[in-house]
Amino acid sequence: MIDWRERIVRDPDICHGKPCIKGTRIWPSTILGALASGLSQDEVTCEYEPITLDDIQATLSYAAQLAHKQERKRLRSDFKARTAKDLRTRRRVGPCAVVNSRARAVRQYFVYIMTNAARVLYVGVTNDLERRVYQHKRGTTPGFSARYRLTYLAHYEETNDVREAIAREKHIKGWTRARKIALIEGENPNWRDLSAGWL
Repeated sequence: MIDWRERIVRDPDICHGKPCIKGTRIWPSTILGALASGLSQDEVTCEYEPITLDDIQATLSYAAQLAHKQERKRLRSDFKARTAKDLRTRRRVGPCAVVNSRARAVRQYFVYIMTNAARVLYVGVTNDLERRVYQHKRGTTPGFSARYRLTYLAHYEETNDVREAIAREKHIKGWTRARKIALIEGENPNWRDLSAGWL
């Protein structure tokens, strides 16, 4: 079993002492966010080089321990609240309200293509397009995109289904370069940066 302490470290000289994957400046929360957005573990290793599958497992173990600590803290807090206050005075929320609240929280997912002046292409998927484009423009995500400075958003598609988004991304990645170019130029013939003015 992987000991997360060997792979997630704190260094006061790196990222202001925040926990990072050893040997990188990548936070565990970044990896967890990528997994939560629907990326597979293999896709995360490609997106965040030089992250490995063992680093991802260590990150999940680290997150589980933090969640356990938070749960214990919450339980202690709830116990104190119950002993200090009569339960009959506490307001209860019906199950219908919870269901309706969840129904309103519709997630959006985006399949996108980034490029540069040389028209190198990168296909990705995310649940927050503006944030991801910002990361590409700032070069904060190590790997292919940062290496080739892919800072122009050439194409994007939107869906509410995370499985559909992941499948579409894989589908486009399997296309020839010519077919990807045809997709871009079908709606963006001049290769404008579609994110111009966002940030």
